[in-house]
Amino acid sequence: MFHYATGKIVIVGDHVLFDGSEGTIEAIYTPLTEDARDYSCYETGGVMINTEQFGLILMTPPDRDQWEDLELQSRAAH
Repeated sequence: MFHYATGKIVIVGDHVLFDGSEGTIEAIYTPLTEDARDYSCYETGGVMINTEQFGLILMTPPDRDQWEDLELQSRAAH
């Protein structure tokens, strides 16, 4: 399970702001799964963000300084 710097849980579909660019959480890769292996984050897992300015970004837990640049703007409507 991944969290924003505020402590809220990251959920697929969340609308976010990453380093000033709007984006959406596209996928969450759980550690030790085939999906995580496919995206080179097998041991740590990761979060795929689709941003307007930077395109697709994969963030993994050691990228803690970058996680502070990731802000939840709103939850996706379900």
